[in-house]
Amino acid sequence: MHIVQPQPVPTIDDLRPLRHARGLTLATAAQALQSWPSAISRIERGERRDDALAERYRQWLTAA
Repeated sequence: MHIVQPQPVPTIDDLRPLRHARGLTLATAAQALQSWPSAISRIERGERRDDALAERYRQWLTAA
C-alpha cells in the first residue's frame, strides 16, 4: 500500500529549535513524555521515526 500510495513523512525540523527556544533540556522533555533523552534526541535528529512520540512531543512543547 505504501508503494502505491506513499504517506508523507511528518516534519521534525521544528522540534529542537522549539525546545531550545523554551529553554528546555532533553532530560526535561524525556521525563515529561515518559521516554529516554536519547530517544527524544534521535527523533530531533531524524535518526528515529516515531510519529506518535514526535506528535506528543510537539504538543507538549507548544503547551510549555
